[in-house]
Amino acid sequence: MKQLLVVLICFNVFISLLAVDGTSKANCCLKFSKKIPALKNIQDYKKVDSRCKDAVLFMVRGHWICLAPSKKVKKRAQTFSLKKITP
Repeated sequence: MKQLLVVLICFNVFISLLAVDGTSKANCCLKFSKKIPALKNIQDYKKVDSRCKDAVLFMVRGHWICLAPSKKVKKRAQTFSLKKITP
């Protein structure tokens, strides 16, 4: 019984250490917006990695908005990126 308890504690510590790599589930999108923001309102964007559901995040008015990575959303991110490079 004591050995099982030790094994469970070690396993819990191991799993906890795996989760502490800078990308926690707290940074994942829980809700997805259906409305794509206008290009003029986008301040920044980023993509969420494979640890979470795939998503594109746009910063609009100081808040991050999650969108599913559809073709239209990817195109908007690409257009924003090009606009940011060439003023």
